Amino acid sequence: MVELGQIRLVELNGASSLPAADRAALDGADVVLYDRALAERIAGFLPSGAYAEPLSAGFAPAASRISLRAVKLASEGWRVVQCVCAGPHNNDPQAATEPVPAPVGVRRPPQSLAFTANGLAG
Repeated sequence: MVELGQIRLVELNGASSLPAADRAALDGADVVLYDRALAERIAGFLPSGAYAEPLSAGFAPAASRISLRAVKLASEGWRVVQCVCAGPHNNDPQAATEPVPAPVGVRRPPQSLAFTANGLAG
């Protein structure tokens, strides 16, 4: 599970199934960022109605494991999962399974307000 303001890095290889921890992270994420090469695979794993977007074309996991977009979203308080292709850039296999704390911002859920035509709650 990913907490508010955290990023979980998920490295996907050729396996057809996801480990339970990665599945739980995807199911609980507010935003899923993914390597463009994983588009079809990610579509099969995402729950219905989930929000996902591809990483920018210039993102290179060898240079930086976590994208600036993921850091920005997490700093706003979103639960972020970033999916990348498994590869030689993975120097620390444990790092892919640990949530990455990001600067935590405050994100409050939208308030539900009900008004009638006369301005009084109905």
